[in-house]
Amino acid sequence: MGACLSSGGGVEVTEHDKALHRAAEKELREAKAKMAAQVKVLLLGSGDSGKSTILKQMRLIHKVPFSSQEIESYRQLVWDNITRGLKTLLEAMEEMELKVSSEANLAHYSLIQESPIQDIHDGEDFPMTYYEPLKALWEDENVQKAWERGNEAALPENLAYFFHPTTLSRLFEPTYRPIDQDIIHARARTIGITETTFTLREHEMLMVDVGGQKSERRKWIHCFQDVTSILFLVSLSGYDQCLVEDRDAVCDFFSFPFLLRRVPALFLCFRDITHAVFPEPNARRNDNMGLDMSFSVV
Repeated sequence: MGACLSSGGGVEVTEHDKALHRAAEKELREAKAKMAAQVKVLLLGSGDSGKSTILKQMRLIHKVPFSSQEIESYRQLVWDNITRGLKTLLEAMEEMELKVSSEANLAHYSLIQESPIQDIHDGEDFPMTYYEPLKALWEDENVQKAWERGNEAALPENLAYFFHPTTLSRLFEPTYRPIDQDIIHARARTIGITETTFTLREHEMLMVDVGGQKSERRKWIHCFQDVTSILFLVSLSGYDQCLVEDRDAVCDFFSFPFLLRRVPALFLCFRDITHAVFPEPNARRNDNMGLDMSFSVV
């Protein structure tokens, strides 16, 4: 058997230890004060509902500048949007049993649909060999018919903006640099989580943009911690459109128990393109589901 001996003395605390303790307490107080002043807004919505667009608009409104590298990334994203966006439209034409309406456009069709899309690199101009094919295909009668049926294929809504004649010609200028509207209309699937911070009325606003596709939703859980409010975005023009990742699915955001702890604010987006769906503010329209719908601007 043995015995345990103890000196009975306490642990000696040095002045250095005390200084570290005071510094840690100060950091905790500052962190709590910052959290109390911070408004954390979580952006939710299905894919292409406008979450990233709202985030970019907030940066522009509150003068949070885009870096040179971000602007260059958006320039390359615009190229990706117009080429692969038109390619998606041409693929949808096959399902709609539509073909380009002129012989001249068959060669253009092959360039976009059957050949690999040429990538561009930092500082590289948009290839002029694509300008006439893109312009001619967009103006093709049957391509426009497919575009009008875009709700059947989840087509990118920004094509109408980028393929406007004056916009498209501007994109192919050697000195092209994305303007604010180009950046707002540029679309990229949100992978993971994006946070943007700006100051509003002496409060720090933290807006969190999360991926809207179903494959990204499992990454949301930790975003609900300490959230002040939830902004749920819905595209007004997408009431009859299928989701990009699941044509038959409906949004299941409210199946998450975390949402029961916060009352979400509903934000209706893209009012500028609803005229294509509802030409008159109070026009009533019967869709193929037998719903009698009305639209009014409040």
